Amino acid sequence: GLGAAKPLGVVGHSLGEITAACFAGALTLEAALDLAVLRAELGHRAEAERPGQMVAVMRLPVAEVEWLRRSVLARRPGVLEVAVVNSPTQVVLSGDRALGEAVLVEVEAAGGVGHRLPIGGAFHSPVMAGAVAPFAEALRAALRRPRLPVVTSALPAARTDPGELADAMARCLVLPVDWPGTIAALAGLGVTAAVDAGPGDTLVRLARYEPGVAFSPLPAVDPT
Repeated sequence: GLGAAKPLGVVGHSLGEITAACFAGALTLEAALDLAVLRAELGHRAEAERPGQMVAVMRLPVAEVEWLRRSVLARRPGVLEVAVVNSPTQVVLSGDRALGEAVLVEVEAAGGVGHRLPIGGAFHSPVMAGAVAPFAEALRAALRRPRLPVVTSALPAARTDPGELADAMARCLVLPVDWPGTIAALAGLGVTAAVDAGPGDTLVRLARYEPGVAFSPLPAVDPT
């Protein structure tokens, strides 16, 4: 997120925290790419050890999604966690693959819309616990003090200390993304308008639920 007049802070949604840290000057481009590759590798390792799945649930209130999640776990114990809260009616669940499939059936029966995310690994759940330490180590070695505050999405706060930023970004592998809380933290920096660097326009569409910060698409660049 960029302030309307001048940059006041940057924010990244989940994996986008690496991009945000790079833009803020906390990572070189090479280090950011290396961290993105490492994060993917850690996800694939966790997937090989314990097959996981991430499921987006839409058109149901957060409380109803939580009821369905707990109902599934009552019948089939395992890991099925709230991984992302994007808006009052858009939640992502993450955990064991079998439980992800089970909750999709419950979502459809309740009148919601659910779909499997094309992601290899149950990010933002305890399935990723073993990845936190190696990712944190790599982050601490690469991060430096940013020139702009970086707002982290799993532990929403504006951060400039490299050590605190590394811990927050590493814990994001297990902790859920709180997007409304993230936008509130961004607004706390004085940001009222932001640019969604993409890909896509997901954050622009979610912005209607958080009117304190108005997101707009990245302006098109004329190659000529």
